[in-house]
Amino acid sequence: MTLTSKVFLDDRRTKKDGTQPLKLRITIDRKSIEIPLGYTIQPAYWDDA
Repeated sequence: MTLTSKVFLDDRRTKKDGTQPLKLRITIDRKSIEIPLGYTIQPAYWDDA
């Protein structure tokens, strides 16, 4: 069983104020689910590294 997780910005859902929602993606054996975290931030403050 392989499990990975990643917190990411959902750039498909940009709000009118320019913020984007944070989501958690959990993948287990190539099956993934995305869970909204309930926070939005400006993309300028996000670092994918």
